Amino acid sequence: MPARRDITPSEIRDILPSVQLYDVVDGGATYRVRLFGTEIARAFEKNPTGNVFDRASNEPLVLRMLAVFDHVLLRRKPLIARAENTAIAKIDYSAIESIFLPLSDNGAEINMIFAATVVFAPRCASRLATV
Repeated sequence: MPARRDITPSEIRDILPSVQLYDVVDGGATYRVRLFGTEIARAFEKNPTGNVFDRASNEPLVLRMLAVFDHVLLRRKPLIARAENTAIAKIDYSAIESIFLPLSDNGAEINMIFAATVVFAPRCASRLATV
């Protein structure tokens, strides 16, 4: 597994607005938002940088994200996730697609998850489905 230090922001400049970094806290007891790209923050109308995911939450987005993070942590492999909606009621997008990649400073324990997300507006998603 690569480490965070293996990612050079200048080499991924084009996708930085869509990038997120999540800290794995206490072996996956929770996850903290370390970085939330500006494009994703704009699409979701919030920037949760610094927030932690509460396992007691019943919010659909929190539950979805915890399931994805836990899957990456357990399987120790990248995951591509696609949802037909964002799990945020007031946001009107047809689809969202993300890749989640485990990162490890020591090559054994996953201590971060790198993600990149594309949010499709309704008309773009319908065109994408017909290609």
